[in-house]
Amino acid sequence: MRAESATLEVWALLWEPPRWKVGQEVKVVWRATGTGSFTVTAVGTDSQRVAPIAGPTEHYGSNWERPGDEWGTTLRLDEPGEWVLRVQRGSDTASLPITVTPA
Repeated sequence: MRAESATLEVWALLWEPPRWKVGQEVKVVWRATGTGSFTVTAVGTDSQRVAPIAGPTEHYGSNWERPGDEWGTTLRLDEPGEWVLRVQRGSDTASLPITVTPA
C-alpha cells in the first residue's frame, strides 16, 4: 500500500490485510525515500498515539522492489476505530489510514 505524502514516496507491506482486529500484532515492512531518521506512530480517533511494539528496524538487503530505504515494525492497536499510521523521515511525513475492528 502506498502512503499519502506530498514530499516522500512511502510504501507499506502489511503482513495482515487491512481491517486489523483489536490487539492483533501486525508486522509492517516500510520503504521510504528521503533522508534522516525514520519513525512510525499510530494516531487514533481520539488523538491517542501508539508507538510500534518492535522497530523500526532497518533492513539491509531485500527483494521487495520499491524506492527508498527499508525498515520493519510490529504494531498492536488496542482500540477499535479509524487509525492513521504516521511515518516521519527527517522532517517529511506520510500517512496511511487503517481500520481496527473489535476482536
